Amino acid sequence: MLKVNNLSIVKSNKQLFKNLNLTVDSSNILEIVGKNGSGKTSLLKVLAQISLPKEGNHNSNKFNKIYLPATGGMREELTPLKITKFFLNCSEDTAIAALTELGLKAKINTKVSNLSEGQKKRVMMTRIQDHSIRLLLLDEPFNALDKIAKRKFAYMLSLFCSNGGVALIATHIPLKTALENNDIPNAILKRCLPSSVLELNSSLENGWQLHYINDANQTAQKNSQKVGIIKNTTMLSNNRFHTSASNISVVKKHFEREINLLFSKPGDFIWPLVFLWMLVSVIPFGIGYDGGILKNIAAGIIYTGVFLVMTITSSHLFEPEKNSGALEQMITTEKSLSTYCTVKSLLFWVAIGLPLSIVAFPLATIYNMSFYPIVILVLSLSIGSLSLAMMLTLFSALGLMARQAQIVVGLLAFPSIVPILIFGTASVRTVVDGQSPFNLIFVLLGLSVFTLLVFPQICAKLLEISLE
Repeated sequence: MLKVNNLSIVKSNKQLFKNLNLTVDSSNILEIVGKNGSGKTSLLKVLAQISLPKEGNHNSNKFNKIYLPATGGMREELTPLKITKFFLNCSEDTAIAALTELGLKAKINTKVSNLSEGQKKRVMMTRIQDHSIRLLLLDEPFNALDKIAKRKFAYMLSLFCSNGGVALIATHIPLKTALENNDIPNAILKRCLPSSVLELNSSLENGWQLHYINDANQTAQKNSQKVGIIKNTTMLSNNRFHTSASNISVVKKHFEREINLLFSKPGDFIWPLVFLWMLVSVIPFGIGYDGGILKNIAAGIIYTGVFLVMTITSSHLFEPEKNSGALEQMITTEKSLSTYCTVKSLLFWVAIGLPLSIVAFPLATIYNMSFYPIVILVLSLSIGSLSLAMMLTLFSALGLMARQAQIVVGLLAFPSIVPILIFGTASVRTVVDGQSPFNLIFVLLGLSVFTLLVFPQICAKLLEISLE
């Protein structure tokens, strides 16, 4: 049972509604209606725990839930198969079955950006088939859906409610109007009708009014559940997938997603290498080829170049996630964003930090460095860039709250990288002076471990705040 108590929502300093109280029982549907700007989407996002209300509370945190927006909600660089595997946390065969159920078998390996709006909507609808979901929050679910898709949606919604789920649907088109005349069996259609309607309208006393539908529909819905509508409807036989049998660890599924995103745009990890090479190799032409001078400044130049390239690259770590709506989906479905942030940071280090550190080896030879100091330079860069990756991921999340995110990341990162720069370059200098560099290497390692353990937790909180 979903309970909402004295809920008030304010957006852009405007009160949308206040003191909202409602209860939605299991197996029931609440239809939310109102004109644009009345607060339909805002209410769903509050219940999805994407944003916070001004006042009041609700118990949606007790439900496994999904929020399907009117548009977006996924990274369009990925394919339907990869997106469905991630959201359902299932095997490839289960994901293919879910997509096939919605008529997308021929498109499973097509990038989402190349799909029609209706097909994109179907990709998101596959999530309704997860048997563990108990709260369904839908925003304008009928946009871009054709007759066949509406019929499939009706079957899935009927099965969802018959299994005890609670559905809240914000729509400009009443459910009955949207679903009738689509060759949907009468028993299924009745099961998809709302038990109550929440009207959001600023002209009302508190900006809302709840209407209960007391007719034969509710009786038909309850009866259909008792007689076993699921067993008697063959189209529903595979419409709820028990993904728990093939659950993949949360860490693994995030790694797979981030790797898929990385390889969808190879230029994102190739151009930093090219940029560093250009930046470091051109400096000797400016200052002249004096072996002593070049050897003395090599570590500082290369460290500064690596940090500069990583800082510029990090400014777009979370921006595409937020713009596509994928970040909202993460916040709604993930019990903790810290795992996501940790994986994001580590992949940033592996894809950008480590390659830049390795490229430093041939670049250092341009500066007349000998072999052992170069080895220490690469080692210290590899360790120090991990710490930097954690810091930059944190600042990138913070930058979501500013319009000039790239500038914010740069300004915040600069004082943070100074200790890494000092210890890193000093480790190379100690080798040149004939001393052991490993005390300084361990300091860098300590910084990296500390940031790995602490910064993803802070980053997760910043991502949640950025959407409020």
